[in-house]
Amino acid sequence: MQGPYAAEGRFSVRDQAVGFDISLGAARQDAAMPLRAKLELERGGAVVAVQGSVSPFAADPSIDAKFTFDGGDLREALSIVTKMVDSDAPLVIPGAQTFSITAQLTGTAETLAVNDLVLAVGETRATGAVAASLGAAPGLDVTLAVGRIDLDAWVNAVSTQTAETAPSRSGIAPSPPTNPLTALGGLTASVNVTGEALTFRGGLVRRFRLAASVADESVDLAALSAMLPGGADVSLTGRAATVDGQPRFDGRLELAAADFRAAAEWLGVSLDGVAPGRLRQFSLQSQVRATPDLGQAFGIDLRLDSSRITGGLAYAFRARPSFSVDLEIDRLNLDAYLADDPSPSATGDRAPNAPTGTGAFAVLDTFDTNTKIKIDSLTFGGRRFGGVALDASLLGGALTLREAAIADAGGAGSRCRVRPAISRPSRPLIRAWRSSPAMSPRRRASLGSTCRSMRAPWERSISAAASSARSRISRSTSPARSAT
Repeated sequence: MQGPYAAEGRFSVRDQAVGFDISLGAARQDAAMPLRAKLELERGGAVVAVQGSVSPFAADPSIDAKFTFDGGDLREALSIVTKMVDSDAPLVIPGAQTFSITAQLTGTAETLAVNDLVLAVGETRATGAVAASLGAAPGLDVTLAVGRIDLDAWVNAVSTQTAETAPSRSGIAPSPPTNPLTALGGLTASVNVTGEALTFRGGLVRRFRLAASVADESVDLAALSAMLPGGADVSLTGRAATVDGQPRFDGRLELAAADFRAAAEWLGVSLDGVAPGRLRQFSLQSQVRATPDLGQAFGIDLRLDSSRITGGLAYAFRARPSFSVDLEIDRLNLDAYLADDPSPSATGDRAPNAPTGTGAFAVLDTFDTNTKIKIDSLTFGGRRFGGVALDASLLGGALTLREAAIADAGGAGSRCRVRPAISRPSRPLIRAWRSSPAMSPRRRASLGSTCRSMRAPWERSISAAASSARSRISRSTSPARSAT
C-alpha cells in the first residue's frame, strides 16, 4: 500500500476521550510524505495539531512540521493529560489561563530543533528556541525571552497547592540527603533566559536574566541578575560542583541600590525606627559559598550611606540557629539612624507579651554565635568613641567574652578594656546588660559602673554620654522595635 492515508475518529485513554483527524501522503523511498494530524481533547477543547512532512523511509528519517497546542484552560488541559499518562504530578496554574504554543519542529533520530517558538499563557508571552541532542551523549540548549509575568499569582498558586497536598510527616523518618548534581551525569546543556519584567510582592522586577551551562555534573552560573525595586541591581555568578561528596556553590554576589530603603521595605522589612534619610546608598561585593550544611559570605566589602563594612559572615543550617560574624566598620553614626518621631517605644511603653527582667535573656539560650566586631569610629549619644571592639561567643548557653574595649571614650582620651572569661551567661550577663546604656532608664546604671563591676577602668565621661542619650536609646532598643 503506497497511500495516501486518512483516518478520523475518537478514542479514549483512562476515560479521557480524544478526537483525531490524520492524513498522510503517499509513501516513497527517500522522499518526504505530507503529514497533517489533529488531536482534540473532548473535555476542555484543547487541540494539538501538526502539519508538515515526514521521511520515515529515508536513510536518515526526519520530520519538518509546524506544531501548535492551544486551548481555553491550561490547568484543565494539563489535568487531562496527566490522567491519560497516569501521573500524579501536582499542577500549579493560577486560575483558568488561556494558552497557545506554536513552533517549527525539525528533527532526526539524533537531533531535534524547536525554532520560532512562541508561548502564551494568559497575559504572558515568550519567544525562543530549543535544540536537543538525542544520542548517547544528550545535550540541550534553551534560549527564551519572556515578556511580563505576574509572579505573585504563580506564588499564590504554589502556596495553595502546597497547603492542599502536603502530606503529614509525623512518624516518617527524614530522607537521607542526596546530591542533585549526580542527576546531571552525561548531560551537556546551556540555558539563557531573559525577562522584561515580573511582578513580585507588589513591586516590579525588571531586566531579569539567567545564563547557565551544565557539563561534567557541574553547573556554571554565568549570570543571574535583575533590577529590583528601589533601583537595586543584583548579580550572582559562580559554579556548583561536587566537593567531598557534597554539592557546593562558590560564587560572587554584587548588589548596588540607589534607594536601599525602598528595596528593604519591598521585601517586607519594617524601618519605622530608622531615620527617614538613612539606609539609602548601598553597595555590596562579596564571595559566597553554600553547602547543604553551611552558608558563607566572605571578602565582604559593603558600603551603607557613609559607612564601610568589611569581613565575613556564616550561618549553619541546623535545628538550633548558629552563626558567626567577623566585621570591621570604619565609622558608624548611630545617632543619625535613630528616628525622632514619638512612638510607644519612645515613651517606654512595652508590648503586652514582651519579656522583662531576667526572662528577657532566655532568648540567648536559643542560638549559638561567635561574634567579632571592630568599629574605628562610633558616634552615639552625641559622643564619639574610637577603637570599639567586641569579641565574644555564645555556645550551648555558655558565654565567653574575650574582649570588650573602647580605645578612645568620648574623645576625652579615656580608655576601657574588659577581658573577662565568662563561662556561664546567666548572672554576669544579666548584670552587664542591666547596667548597659541599651536597657531602659530604670534598669540602666551608668556605663562607668558597668566597667567597674567587671573591674575595668571606665571613665566618667562614658557614663555622661550614656545618660545624655537615654531617650534615643529607649526608642531604638524597646522590644517592639527589636521585633522588626
